[in-house]
Amino acid sequence: MTAQILALRAEGPLVSAKPDELPTLLADPSVVVWVDFVDPKESERRLLEEVFGLHTLVVDDMLSDAPTPKVERFEGYLYLVFHGLVQGAEKKGEVTTCDLDMFLGKNWIITSHGADLQATKLVYDEVRTKLELMRRGPAHLAYLVIEHVSERYLPLMERLDHDIDTIESEIMTATGPHILEKIMAIKHKLQRLRRIGLHQREVLHRIGRGDFDIV
Repeated sequence: MTAQILALRAEGPLVSAKPDELPTLLADPSVVVWVDFVDPKESERRLLEEVFGLHTLVVDDMLSDAPTPKVERFEGYLYLVFHGLVQGAEKKGEVTTCDLDMFLGKNWIITSHGADLQATKLVYDEVRTKLELMRRGPAHLAYLVIEHVSERYLPLMERLDHDIDTIESEIMTATGPHILEKIMAIKHKLQRLRRIGLHQREVLHRIGRGDFDIV
């Protein structure tokens, strides 16, 4: 299993846990549990379905690529999908993304993503030095992860702005099919960026206005 399991009681240190400890940890409402999967496989299905009670079809979704960001409510948990930029995409000026799947329960959160997504690692590093961030609960951890995912788009937008400026300068001094190809490539990237942004903004808007409760 390629997963990191963290547990934090109301009073006590942050500890790493093993999969067989999860039932006991989850049964204690004073414990916040975070399970972070990197490139999960079918072998993780039993843990997700039997220990966390996730629906089989939801696990199918997690193990595959989602075409758009979304949020869905199930009995006892929320399921969210965001699209984060893979490592180095902003430097290349490419809108290359991977799924970030998140499940939020009363006292637990599951995150699942590819190895090229660094947002959960950044939050983990923050939590290690500021335990109160995790004590605020699963929703706050999800907020921190989403914040890091969103911030990664800003350098990409700056890179695309620079590429547009470069094309505008080339138009003044050169002509030819290569200019049109560059313009179409930038247009395609901006359209994809806009689609991702609109869907993720709608997900956050629905959560922010209280459309979903964890019961």
